[in-house]
Amino acid sequence: QMTEAEAAWIGAMIEAEGSVAFAPPSSNHRAKVTVVNTDPEIISAMLRVTGAGTVHFGKARTQLGRKPIFVWWMSRWRDVQELVRQSGQYSMKLQKVTV
Repeated sequence: QMTEAEAAWIGAMIEAEGSVAFAPPSSNHRAKVTVVNTDPEIISAMLRVTGAGTVHFGKARTQLGRKPIFVWWMSRWRDVQELVRQSGQYSMKLQKVTV
């Protein structure tokens, strides 16, 4: 269970730095929530605060070459539902998920 401040921070991060993608009805996953950032602490905090999801490391192509990026995502439906329940009021992107 997130505190109110944590739920607001998670919702704000998804709204500002994240995306919500919807899967076709035939998929086992109905939605995928993703946050991408160059700061590993932000992505680590996403995992720590939500207690769910997966973190990946990658490199993004920029005009100056490649820079490291960190990705937190979740697609397990029960986790997405809980995320929407706790942080949905702070993110219009999450409000589009029907639980």
